[in-house]
Amino acid sequence: MAGYSVDDFVEGYNQLNARKFSDLTYAEVSKLMKEYGDIDPMISQLIQDAYAKVALCPFELSAMRH
Repeated sequence: MAGYSVDDFVEGYNQLNARKFSDLTYAEVSKLMKEYGDIDPMISQLIQDAYAKVALCPFELSAMRH
């Protein structure tokens, strides 16, 4: 997945789907992570990173890292 960033994923998702990625619920994101994680765990990680970037405030992200 080299060269494919979280921003690329979100932009691509938004272009291909009626709803924006940022409008998805955690349950919907979890379903995507499961579905695509069965294909490649790196895709699941990318989806999780994208969700963290668009759905969580910076304070929550900082707390998750520690």
